[in-house]
Amino acid sequence: PRNKKAVELCIPSFVHPTRPPFCPNWPLKVQFTVGDWVFLLGDQFAVHMMACAGVFEAFPKLEFIFCQLGGFTPFTLVRIDLGMEMNKTLPSRNPDTSDLKLVRLRDYCGRFYVDIHSADSSAMRCAVENFGADKLLFATDYPITPVESGASWHREQVEGSRLGDDAIKAIKSGNT
Repeated sequence: PRNKKAVELCIPSFVHPTRPPFCPNWPLKVQFTVGDWVFLLGDQFAVHMMACAGVFEAFPKLEFIFCQLGGFTPFTLVRIDLGMEMNKTLPSRNPDTSDLKLVRLRDYCGRFYVDIHSADSSAMRCAVENFGADKLLFATDYPITPVESGASWHREQVEGSRLGDDAIKAIKSGNT
């Protein structure tokens, strides 16, 4: 029902996964990795599972926004394509009985937006190449990241990205 109301009101759905449940079991000496890369894994997992579960087909008019470039998504599309091909032939795989379908995740890249929080200029170039400049949104993670460091750092990364004036303008303020 909430998603139907979001579609009716043209309100995008922002997806920001939380700390995965397996993290509390990690030793304290490696807990710092949660902020370093575990959240990116959660973002990637959310994008991939939503595609496999048919969420994008179930809500074709609902716009989704994933944080942090969608995690590792722009960097792993080939790996996911290869895995999909390999999994098709596994004897234990019965796609008729699974709730999750095998998908080429790259086929869904036009179905969602990603924000640029915590992405450097090279990561943005990769995301633009895979998603298109019109799918990247400026974000700073305020109030978690202070405005003094977050906004200016992200602005510098966009401006130094070598993406071209139109793409830079779109990311900074044109994509809505």
